[in-house]
Amino acid sequence: MNARRSNRKQPLLLVTRSPLSERLGDEFFRALPDGPGVYFFHDAAGTLLYIGQSGCLKHRLGSYRHVDPDRHPRRSLRLISRVARIEWRVCETAAEAIALEAALLREHRPPFNRAGVWPSAVWWLRIERAEGRLQLRLSQTPEESETEVGLWRGPLTAGFRHAFPALARCLYRALHPEAGIQDFPVGLFHPRPYLSASWAVGGQHFSVLDEFEKFIEGEAPEFLEKLSAGIIEGSPQWSFWEEQLEQVRELTKPKKHYLRQTPAVAP
Repeated sequence: MNARRSNRKQPLLLVTRSPLSERLGDEFFRALPDGPGVYFFHDAAGTLLYIGQSGCLKHRLGSYRHVDPDRHPRRSLRLISRVARIEWRVCETAAEAIALEAALLREHRPPFNRAGVWPSAVWWLRIERAEGRLQLRLSQTPEESETEVGLWRGPLTAGFRHAFPALARCLYRALHPEAGIQDFPVGLFHPRPYLSASWAVGGQHFSVLDEFEKFIEGEAPEFLEKLSAGIIEGSPQWSFWEEQLEQVRELTKPKKHYLRQTPAVAP
């Protein structure tokens, strides 16, 4: 096995003291909280350099005292060489720390952070039920007047955008179980993903639509049962509808389609 290459040109003859310990003092690190939270690195001018999070602030921040040219990238060495002040914010849970870090990264975009500083694509779904019709529309820039408050659901992940056609087809089938493929609205089977759909619904289907709206918000597992009702193995188009349902089921897996936003708070 090859020895790991060192960034040093010569081995150190003496053990050097951590630059962070020199600047901040050992007592600073001993006094750190041992719970979850978000931390902030600033330089001597007060510029925010880096934002991170950990389930244990004491252990995570203490580890920065041991950044070494043999084991860490030059980017980390440059960061530590500039850090003059460390601040932190304690959180109730590790999940809260992760959410807060994500929001602050998108707001501040510190120069030494790479991942998470740009928001991923998010979508909003407009659901309108009026005059016996259901109208669905996806948008990345939702707008609503005072009379339309509550029509938009979201934010939704990019995965929802790709699963939307399959979801719309399955929903139409659940609302119109007697319809054949030829009876589906024009556009529902278009090969290119579309952003809107609209069709007539009867009053007897309100319960299905209620379950659908709850499903969009990450609830109502009964909705999947309603979509799969009547799909019998071996029946005509069985394999097609199973494929459509699988795309919808993907939205219920651990990576939820519905994003819970945490308001950004400046450090």
